[in-house]
Amino acid sequence: MKTFLRYDISVQTKQYPFKAPREIEELSQELFLKCSKYSIVDQTMLLLVPIDVPEYNLIMKFKSDYPEYTSKLVIYEHKYSKKEIEEAEFLLLKSKSMVILQNNKVRFEKCCEKGKFSGKQINSFIINKNQFQNKVISGTNVYRYLVSIEAKEKLEETEISNIIFIPVYSVNNSELVAYQIEVQSLLQSLEPYNNWGIYKKCENCGKILSNTKHNFPQPFMIPKDYMKDLKDFNATSEVFTELASRYYIISKKMYKTLQILNAKKLICEPIKFID
Repeated sequence: MKTFLRYDISVQTKQYPFKAPREIEELSQELFLKCSKYSIVDQTMLLLVPIDVPEYNLIMKFKSDYPEYTSKLVIYEHKYSKKEIEEAEFLLLKSKSMVILQNNKVRFEKCCEKGKFSGKQINSFIINKNQFQNKVISGTNVYRYLVSIEAKEKLEETEISNIIFIPVYSVNNSELVAYQIEVQSLLQSLEPYNNWGIYKKCENCGKILSNTKHNFPQPFMIPKDYMKDLKDFNATSEVFTELASRYYIISKKMYKTLQILNAKKLICEPIKFID
């Protein structure tokens, strides 16, 4: 595994909220030149930097020295070898494929009467049939996953545990086109081992949204003692966005089943088990 920081080193040049002084703007430009070999977008000074190189420490120091002028968006990415992925017993489910739901037809309960966060999903998802054509599995813009009808049958045939299938219909004629996958039961809290902390909290009911994992350099971690409780399909008890999204963890068995179906754009990450 190799860990990278994705970060925009440019500083605030507009008046709102704070315009950086010219000397700090020049410092950011000098730093960008030192880190230019890690640039992925020169125009915006966006970098993808390994965390084990000296340039990473320079960037973090610059961010710490000038917090009012630098970007607060810190994203860590992990890249794994094919061997690491193939040998993993459990993986974090991730996909580059994206399906956009018909938002005017997606409904969630609120976390409470006065709350602003989403709670329980009320209805089945509606999608444009063409968006899911020739896909085995895909993420969505509401952070849930869909699988094809064929994939649903294969997952049932291989007896993937702790999984339920919710029908997904086409927008035009209510034709069944896919299934949303969810868990029967959630995992115990993993926050103490990943230090996600609180992103937002409902002032009325106290519901907590945790910070997402890409804010931290460490991989997704689970205690070894929890392994006995893991099923083929798992989800965190913590939620991470206003849409009550969760992280999904799949077994090697489920990953291999999706591979047999020739699932495209899967970018699953091995789970790190800790003592």
